[in-house]
Formats: sequence, structure tokens, C-alpha cells
Amino acid sequence: MLKPGNGKAITGYLSGYAGDTDHRYVFYDFRPSRRRDGPR
Repeated sequence: MLKPGNGKAITGYLSGYAGDTDHRYVFYDFRPSRRRDGPR
């Protein structure tokens, strides 16, 4: 991922979640850091 403004690459985190046979879904979550920030 490129950090806005300086054009240098920074680390990002992509997590994938998959359902089961009764609940078929795939969900990807991208976060720029390991903090647990999210909707409240």
C-alpha cells in the first residue's frame, strides 16, 4: 500500500474469513494497522 503524500510503501493487513457449508460467504477485511479500530 502506498502512503498518501510521500509515495512510499507501508505495511497493510488483509484478513480473509470463510463461512461453512450452511453459510457460504467469503469476507475480506483490510486494515492499514494492527489496531482494532472499527465501527462503534
